[in-house]
Amino acid sequence: MEEMAVVRFVLEKEGRGKKRRRGKWEYHVDMERLHVSGIELVLYTVFLPFFCYKKREWTAEKFSEYYNGLPIPPQSREVYYLYQEEAGDFLGVSAEPISYDWLLFLIKHYQITFDALVLLSGAEIEMEDFIRRYVKDTRYIGIVAKEDEDVLELRENLYQEYGCLLDVAEEMKKLHIPSEGRKLAVSGEELHGAVPSMFKGSWVWISTNTDGKSASRLCARAKSVSYIDMKTFLRGIRP
Repeated sequence: MEEMAVVRFVLEKEGRGKKRRRGKWEYHVDMERLHVSGIELVLYTVFLPFFCYKKREWTAEKFSEYYNGLPIPPQSREVYYLYQEEAGDFLGVSAEPISYDWLLFLIKHYQITFDALVLLSGAEIEMEDFIRRYVKDTRYIGIVAKEDEDVLELRENLYQEYGCLLDVAEEMKKLHIPSEGRKLAVSGEELHGAVPSMFKGSWVWISTNTDGKSASRLCARAKSVSYIDMKTFLRGIRP
């Protein structure tokens, strides 16, 4: 069975990496395995200690030694790192966009079907492969992006191979999105001028950006729009 994983980092404000200065590193990592939509999903929760030992602060060298010993898989296309806000501030990092593999999994998990597809630049997905996967069963495909050489070449190839007239515009309001039918939008955090009044008919909006809030706020104000990102997925499987 295929395996994917989510590693969530949480800050323990009173936690210590060692009980004694010369002791061994102590790790607090919980793991749970779930069967979700045909895969084995492994959920790790990493509790990061705020102190090195006693009330001593970490040095960069000591924390690197501690962190490199964590019993967790490295971040990859199948392994997603998610950070509690305080843990992200502590580490000085934020969650990266979900991978293409995770996007395909979310579509499968939520059993999303659509007649029209809208892709917004900034989603950081394998756009051509994604379009080719659905082009035969999709009546409309729109891309919000600049008409650069790559986009123009893609448009020409899709037309020659499938007779698909790819709609391209630099703002979402300039696309000719059909009002009827089921629609899927895939974006990063940038909305490219999207406003609630644009959403006519049934929509699903998937954001590849987990820490951003612009897309979720937009969808909350619009009617008939279901919003999905990594956090909504995790809340759904672990209420």
